[in-house]
Formats: sequence, C-alpha cells, structure tokens
Amino acid sequence: MADIKIKEQQKEIAMKVGVGIIAVLLGLAIVVRPFVEKVHSLKLRMDLSMERLDLYEKTETARAKLEKLEGFFLTMPERSLVLGKIADIASREKVDIEGMTPKTAPGPYYLKLFVDVNTKGSFFPLIQFLKHVDSFNPAIRINGVTVTRAPVLFRNKREGELQTIVYLETYLKPKVKKSNAQ
Repeated sequence: MADIKIKEQQKEIAMKVGVGIIAVLLGLAIVVRPFVEKVHSLKLRMDLSMERLDLYEKTETARAKLEKLEGFFLTMPERSLVLGKIADIASREKVDIEGMTPKTAPGPYYLKLFVDVNTKGSFFPLIQFLKHVDSFNPAIRINGVTVTRAPVLFRNKREGELQTIVYLETYLKPKVKKSNAQ
C-alpha cells in the first residue's frame, strides 16, 4: 500500500470537520428536534381547535334552528291561552262548552297537554268548531270525538242537540333549565 502521509494541518482540519459534524448533529438533536415537535404539537392543537370551533358553530346553528321550529310551542304557563282560545272558538261557532279537563303528561323532550272538551250543540256548528280547532296554531291534534244525542231532560227546547266529548292533544315546551355552560 502506498504510504499516505497526513500532515498536521490536515489532521487538524479532519478533527474540526468531525467536531463540526458532531456539533451540528447535537444541535439538531437538542434544539431543532424539540422545536419541530413543538410545531407539530401546536399544529395538532390548532386542528383540534378548528374542529371544536366548527362543532360549536354547528351546535349554535342547530340551536337556532330548534328555537325557530319550537317557536309555535307554548310553555306551561301559557296553556291557559290554549284553553281560552278553544272557548273563544266554541262561542264563535255557537257551541256550548260544558267543561274542559286539561291534563299534562311528561314526555322525553316536551310536555303533552291533553284536553277533554265536553260540548253541546247542533251538528253543523260542532263540525265548524272541529274544523277551527283542527286548523288552530299552535297545532292541536284531535285524537277522537265521542258524539251522543243529548238527553231529553237537557235539550233546552232545541231539537237535534248533540253532546260531544272532543279529545285534544298538543305539546308544551318545558321550562328551560339554566346551565353553567355559557
């Protein structure tokens, strides 16, 4: 093999290059790598924050849409308004209301309001009464109607008078529970 003579200056340069490479590698390991990890971590947090913001906006949109859809529902204190409007419709159609029995039943999201309306009147005014109640806003569903002929003792000299029981149902919004989320 050929004799290779390495001069002192070349040894010094080789050592400096080796030390330089080791310093660069240590610099990358100590300074740059944690910085890159931190940037990656911040990017992941930013992506997660963007997802949260998107979900929050979707939730607010859904909440506004739900409030708009629930706009025609009445609350529990307003149920007397429904009963009053039913009585107004009956008096306008010349149907006598003998009694109204409201009952509420809890549902999973809303309260159900059942109203049994005992009425007395002739056939066509009762039909008009039912049509107006059916087109009532907020929506009232007529679950059933029981029609019987009024007993002779209670007819008040009017022929063809009918006694009916109208079974109505609607929904009420429950009281809003305040939360600490806002």
